[in-house]
Amino acid sequence: PEEVVYLHDSAPYHKANATQRLLKDLNIDFFDRTEWPGSSLDLNAAEHVGSILMDKVESLMISENGSDRNSQVVLLKHLQNVLHELENEQELVKNLLKSYLKD
Repeated sequence: PEEVVYLHDSAPYHKANATQRLLKDLNIDFFDRTEWPGSSLDLNAAEHVGSILMDKVESLMISENGSDRNSQVVLLKHLQNVLHELENEQELVKNLLKSYLKD
């Protein structure tokens, strides 16, 4: 589609001059490393929620007993449970949103 803009983080392979040149040579519209830093304030709340989600699910996976503890079914079960728990964490979301800089 013509209206898509490629957005990448500041991973070393995304910041590499060769990668930046390749994207430009292929006429791919993208935010380069000078326009969108990897630690963008716009993404902080989402990154925090993602980290919390990952930590909780990982903890549950480690504590899981049985031979199927690393199965996709078990992972999905824990992911759904943690997401359900986070739905009720209104205070967490409020605090994350308060962390944004005000204009």
